[in-house]
Amino acid sequence: MTLSSAPRNGAKLGKRNPGLRLPPQLLQPTTASPAPSSNQHNKFREQIGNIVNAQTDSNSSNYYYSNVTEEEECSLAASFLQQRQQQQQQQQQQQQQQEPQQEPQPQSYPPQRQQPSRQNSLPVLREPPLPPPAPVEISPASTTDTTSNSSSSDDGSFMEIKDEDLQTLKLLGEGAAGTVRKVLHKPTQLIMAKKCITTQPDPAVQRQILRELAFIKTCHSPYIVSFYGAFLGDDDTTVSLCMEFCEAGSLEDIYKRARKLGGVIGEPVLERIAESVCKGLVYLHSKRVIHRDIKPSNILVTRKGEIKLCDFGVSGELINSIAQTFTGTRYYMAPERIQGNAYQVQSDIWSLGLTLIEVSQNQPALPPPGLPDLSIFELLDYIVHQPVPEIQGKHISDECKNFVAVCLTKDPKYRPGPGRILEHPFVKKWENVPMDLGTWVKQVWGWQ
Repeated sequence: MTLSSAPRNGAKLGKRNPGLRLPPQLLQPTTASPAPSSNQHNKFREQIGNIVNAQTDSNSSNYYYSNVTEEEECSLAASFLQQRQQQQQQQQQQQQQQEPQQEPQPQSYPPQRQQPSRQNSLPVLREPPLPPPAPVEISPASTTDTTSNSSSSDDGSFMEIKDEDLQTLKLLGEGAAGTVRKVLHKPTQLIMAKKCITTQPDPAVQRQILRELAFIKTCHSPYIVSFYGAFLGDDDTTVSLCMEFCEAGSLEDIYKRARKLGGVIGEPVLERIAESVCKGLVYLHSKRVIHRDIKPSNILVTRKGEIKLCDFGVSGELINSIAQTFTGTRYYMAPERIQGNAYQVQSDIWSLGLTLIEVSQNQPALPPPGLPDLSIFELLDYIVHQPVPEIQGKHISDECKNFVAVCLTKDPKYRPGPGRILEHPFVKKWENVPMDLGTWVKQVWGWQ
């Protein structure tokens, strides 16, 4: 069964401490951006029109990858960890000076993790090394997956969309940086999701949006949410992105629905989630793009059961950025990001591991159940120094447990990328098993 009864004798899980909410003054740029002139507004509108109307040159995709200074979004966390390490070293030195005749006692925090027994363990991708992986072919899934691509035309062009042609049906989400609405495109009778992003108006943000538009114009994958078009509002500061509407909602919506029904997400569905996410990451990586924000709310499901990634690039970064609490995306950050090191595609795999745990247990993987509430900095320190969480449950096989353990390898050098991890026995176990996710979605939401 893909939606089975949850055990009734389990411990009742309490609510999680939302953590530290940073004051507004810490969330603002250090210097104010100069107000753009009307010429700048007109140029921005013209650039969007050129991209949408396919009037950019052959190097338009390179514009997305042009060298830009990447702001270190986790420098605060890195500074905290560095400061904590210095304090621990100072305390250790003071203790040695006061009691030179005694041997220094080992630190009680963080405790040393015992290495698990390797007996009867499943094959692990990092030990011993596997031969170079075969290229992963990005193509629509098998007929048992019902994953057909409903994207725009394959010529890399957008639809001509005007604000007056859109009828708002429902507000789907709202943040300080923008909103997402369910809309009807009246000329085509197509249901869309319209994301409105306020540029504030910042030339740097506008350049990011132009780069993203140049990229998503050429992005066609059954594992990526399709984009239909974009336009600039009359106020010259609001960019509207029209994309595919995924009626079943996000994985977060689905597991909360399963929890309400008293069930859990079954392992076959977990495999389809892992497989779809990895193939979507392989596609993005082939275009030199790293998602950077893998989490249940950014993985959408269509009515047919298609599992797709959304909110990569600036559109996701703005909606989920400084406007919300500092904790949101940080729960899914890999240790190397918390420590301020460079982001790489393996960092998305770490986030996938936490996502699978969260979906399987109907609550976030961190902090683990049974631990006291942690502040955001304590949680970041926990991610770096403490043992990784594990996926648990009677409905979870050893292959699935090992897959998640490999995803949560702390050292990114030994954590496989999305193409490599598709070779894992957990994926091979289920990839050819017939599964109708469309029927499963109807079961979850009670649709006819």
